[in-house]
Order: sequence, then C-alpha cells, then structure tokens
Amino acid sequence: MSGGRVSGGLAARYRTFTGLPAALKALITLSFVVALGSYMVTPFIGVLMVEAVHLDVRVAGVLVAVATFIQFGGSILGGAVVDRLGLKRTMVSALTLRTAGLVLLGVAVKVPWVAYPAVVLVAGGPALYLPANKAYIVTSVSDELRPLFLGVSSAALNAGMGLGPLLAALLVDADPMALLIGLAGLFALITVAHQVTLKPVERRPAAITANEPAISNR
Repeated sequence: MSGGRVSGGLAARYRTFTGLPAALKALITLSFVVALGSYMVTPFIGVLMVEAVHLDVRVAGVLVAVATFIQFGGSILGGAVVDRLGLKRTMVSALTLRTAGLVLLGVAVKVPWVAYPAVVLVAGGPALYLPANKAYIVTSVSDELRPLFLGVSSAALNAGMGLGPLLAALLVDADPMALLIGLAGLFALITVAHQVTLKPVERRPAAITANEPAISNR
C-alpha cells in the first residue's frame, strides 16, 4: 500500500513538472549544463594559473582567493542587479561575463597578464547568475510547489558540480587553451539558449500559479 502511495506521489510530481511552462523546464536543464561547464574549470583554476599560465604559486593562490570571494560573496550584489535588469537579463549578462572570462583565460596561456581580469569575470558570472536563477524559479511556481522545484534545481546544480570535475579529469591531457576556448563556446551556446527559451518574469509577482508565470515587458 505504501509503495503504491509513493509511486502515485512520484507520478503526480512528474505530471506537475511536465505541466510547467517550457521556460521553467528549460531553466532547470540549463542549470545542470551551467554547473557542469563551470565546475570543469573552477576546481582547477589554481592549477591552470601555475602550470598553463606559469604564474607564481603565491600569485595563483591570491587569485584563487579573490575568485572565491567574488563568486560567493559577490552574490549580495545580485539583488541590486536584478532590480535594474530583471531576472532574465541578469542571467544572460552573467553568462556573457563568464563566457568572456573563459576566452580571456584561454588567451592567458599565451598572454599571462590577461589572467587577472579573466579570473574576475569567471568568478563574477556565477555571483550574479545563481541568485537570479533561484529567484526565477521562486517567481514562476506557486507557494506550495516552490520547495519541490527549488529542490529539483539544486539537484541539477549539484549533479553538474559533481560531474564537471570528473569530465575535466578525462580531458586533463588536452591543450589548456583549446579546452578553455571550447568551454567558452559551450557557454556562448548556453547564453543563447537562455535568451531564446526564457520569458521575462517579474521579480515579485502578486500571484503565481504552477502553469502561469507572471510575464513582464522586461
């Protein structure tokens, strides 16, 4: 009997998920790809700085510390940026920053000083993207469904974070510049996918249902 209830509950949640707007389902899928691509680089930035860019270990350590502070501490600026640009534009802008940062990081293999702005851009992208990503989900589903879909979104992000370093390990012998430029190309595609698939939504709509996100002109 309990097994039937569990199966029925999962089926109901699946129906709820499939009944959501395509934009929200696309965002959850894209969240996984963003995390996957990000964590192919993030855990190895220090190694890249030393072995590929040939920076001093102490300088590389400072850069990693700065990148970590920006990525996690910089999220406090996300709300202000969202207020000015809107959720969708903030995510697209954040991904554009990360794409540019990856291109510069690839160039830094040949031109080491470019590593400094590259690290700032690579870290600044997620600082803006993650708050807007969560807020988009919060404003796109009803109160009772928010815990479920925030959980699904977190699972997608965590899966990408876990698989990204494993995938990067398989490519450890690849040319660093080619790998970073290739990742920049991936993020360019992800950026375009966000622009095409997501609809603008208000940050704080008065009322939201599971199937009717609040649409704005932003």
